[in-house]
Amino acid sequence: MRTCALCIVPAELVTGAETTTLPTVTRPADAESRAETAETWLDESSSTRSDTERYSTHPPVADRVARLQRLAAELEGQP
Repeated sequence: MRTCALCIVPAELVTGAETTTLPTVTRPADAESRAETAETWLDESSSTRSDTERYSTHPPVADRVARLQRLAAELEGQP
């Protein structure tokens, strides 16, 4: 079984398979923006939260992967 990982880094969008320059990483969002983003993710996935502060802003990995797969499938279906 082959495993692939996805890491999301705040940066300019890559719009094609080839690029002449590497994307520049943008500044991280402030705590309030991150909290709002996390709440959005949690609203779209399971409602269970971890009791530990370390993991409290992220939904379970399986939910995140499933959400990304749904988004990719929706984008593939668009003209």
